[in-house]
Amino acid sequence: MTISRQLHKFGGNSLATPECYQHVVQIIKEHSNNGDIIVVSASGKTTDFLIKFVSYLRKDKCVADEILQELYKFHTKLVKKLLKEERRFQVLVQLGSEFNTLRELVAPLNAEIEARVLGYGEIWSARLLAAVLCQENLPAINQDSRDFLRANLGIQPEIDLNSSYPLVKKMLVKHPHRRLVITGFMARDKQRNTVLLGRNGSDYSATAIGILTGVYQVTIWSDVAGVYSADPYIVNDAHLLPCLGLDEADELARLATPVLHSRTLQPVAQSKMHLHLRSSYQPKLGSTRIERTLSSHSGAKVITSLDEVLLIQLTFNHQKHNLQDTISSLLQNLKSAQLEPLTYETKIELYTFRLAYTTEKVNAALSYLQNLAIDTTTVKIQEGYSLIAAVGSGIVKNLNHCHDFYQQLKAHPIEFISESQSALSLVAILRNTSVSPLVIAIHNQLFQIKKQASVPPLPFTKTLSTPPAQCLYDSIECKLS
Repeated sequence: MTISRQLHKFGGNSLATPECYQHVVQIIKEHSNNGDIIVVSASGKTTDFLIKFVSYLRKDKCVADEILQELYKFHTKLVKKLLKEERRFQVLVQLGSEFNTLRELVAPLNAEIEARVLGYGEIWSARLLAAVLCQENLPAINQDSRDFLRANLGIQPEIDLNSSYPLVKKMLVKHPHRRLVITGFMARDKQRNTVLLGRNGSDYSATAIGILTGVYQVTIWSDVAGVYSADPYIVNDAHLLPCLGLDEADELARLATPVLHSRTLQPVAQSKMHLHLRSSYQPKLGSTRIERTLSSHSGAKVITSLDEVLLIQLTFNHQKHNLQDTISSLLQNLKSAQLEPLTYETKIELYTFRLAYTTEKVNAALSYLQNLAIDTTTVKIQEGYSLIAAVGSGIVKNLNHCHDFYQQLKAHPIEFISESQSALSLVAILRNTSVSPLVIAIHNQLFQIKKQASVPPLPFTKTLSTPPAQCLYDSIECKLS
């Protein structure tokens, strides 16, 4: 008999406090059944502080120990607040043993040990959530994703679905009537070494596990209800989009919108499973459904922005290059390496090519370009830029939206504006510009007709303007400053 399953993914902010855990348990009670899959990130900013721990281990063991002690206090507090005495003891024993292992570490750490250290956060959150669910009479068991996920190493490691599938089947057969609480973010390579799936790897592992377990739906729960017409923390009357085309979602992900990530969408595109985005803080606020059908809407749906963007400028030797062919080949190579730029500009007359990247990706892209051994006279990074974009099916053909976008930007220091090859976005790169006022102005201009029909502003835009995870760790930051 085939079990109809769904998968729920909870991010770090959804598991940042005891109250957040209790919200998650209530969501699982109302929206899941035995046999469903739950994938979790590390609680709050645990991974960030494990990264700090590893960093300080190399230069100041005393500070590293202090970070670890604060992290231990945070996790023991979660356990004591959430679990009754009979369940609490065993979890605290395991937690204490793992922290003792971390305290004994001495730099330098090899890559395998460092990866294991950075993956502890997911282990702790999966174990605790499974224990709380059992306490609430919801049969659950925590599972380490490294027991069944296999990944191929690369600039951004990819999950090997073929190698992982038989291992996943064994796990499902072993636990047919329990909710499986699985760690996100981690896998193993062929040598059984821990592989971290990189930035936003937990969401990616969730949809990959979804395709492997045959779920019909994946719901990603975070601190926002889905995709809005702009960042609701910037634009108070941004409206929630009830649905978004997969191509539009992928374009937003390519432009580094925090709610969506390109690798998360890859397994969705390869399967029939549905993807929903919802808020664990306000489950009844609504959701965004990602659809495979092409949107009939023609124009902008979302205004997105990045405060910090860097440009890589390549200057070619004009005597040895057909520039257009070289750039076309270069872009294809970058896309294959999962290093596609946010946008780019070509100046044929100057034989220059500029590519825009986030701070997270720019060094990997630069290294990759240098290793290609392209015949360039100079390769350099340029700082001090920001990005603003209008995204939506047919945006470049909507003359009114294009005109309004340009009109709002023309008084600002524009470096260049480009249309995406997919015709799904208009992207502007600006010099030393605060983009929030521009986001508000462009949003108001393009979506002024929709204001009457907009979803009410997020109830937590002011009361929770600082995410719970950040509040919890303010004291640690103060001690380290």
